[in-house]
Amino acid sequence: MIEEDDENVYDGRYADFKIVVSQSDKVITHTCNPNKLANIFGANPQAPQFLTPVFFKTAVLDKYRDEPSRYDVESGCLRCKRNGGALWCIPIDNHGKGCVSVFLGDLGHLPYAQQLHFASQNILKGEISDTFFKSQIDAEFCDSTHPVEVFKRLYYQLRSVGWEVLGWHIFVPLADGDRHYMSSLKLLTHNEQKEFDEQILALTKILIESLNKKELKRFLTCECEDKGITLLENVFARQNICGGERHIKYLRNLQDLRSTSVAHRKGKKYAKVCKLVGLDVKPLSEVIENMFAGAVDLMQYLLQNVERFKKGADHVLARHA
Repeated sequence: MIEEDDENVYDGRYADFKIVVSQSDKVITHTCNPNKLANIFGANPQAPQFLTPVFFKTAVLDKYRDEPSRYDVESGCLRCKRNGGALWCIPIDNHGKGCVSVFLGDLGHLPYAQQLHFASQNILKGEISDTFFKSQIDAEFCDSTHPVEVFKRLYYQLRSVGWEVLGWHIFVPLADGDRHYMSSLKLLTHNEQKEFDEQILALTKILIESLNKKELKRFLTCECEDKGITLLENVFARQNICGGERHIKYLRNLQDLRSTSVAHRKGKKYAKVCKLVGLDVKPLSEVIENMFAGAVDLMQYLLQNVERFKKGADHVLARHA
């Protein structure tokens, strides 16, 4: 159901935001009404520029990630969906780890209720990412360096390359009812256990439960009862794909975190796994960032070895011809 505040994008109301005037470092509060901002055409010369960055806590996007059927939080973009199209859409800088930024004038293109939500998360200290600056100011194409966005990009690249080379996906695409796991991926915004568990569950769904066991089993010469990670490990060995040990270890740690923290009550086994991934000495947020780094490494490794899977697949087909 689309709420009235999303319908009335231009209802004449505009929220105020705190910004820092770059020339004097003075903090002021100013409306986001685009008609009352300065621009390159000389309008309102005494007012802040349309492209003045406004900074927000990273948690500002949680509201939208929690409703993936209604909103898309993409790399550099926040969109409200309706009937297969976009009801509204604004560029956002979600490439950095410490904050989210939006241009002051672009905030004025949000429904008033959404402006108020952003205003509630308004902070003064922040920095525009190089990715956002190059794409929005210099009009250059620039891939995000945010670890979550890098993982997503490589994941979809692997899907594309894998299908082109192999004719099948190493990770089975998520079913419609599970796609929210991909859209909900993020670094922690509150450093809370609940957030941590949700990200571990999402990564497990995407990387372990989605392994294409049917196709992977075809690489082995005998009937195999191996499942998931062990199956992938045996395929690496069978195809002489070297260097996979650390990726298998990463997947086992991920699986153990899911099994001992998300799927069951936390106990002695969870404490043991915590030591393996550094949770005994590192904050939850840092461990999650490390888990995404491991996921990125895994995608890069598989992309580098797709051709070895191809040779193995050709051998399997010849054997059964």
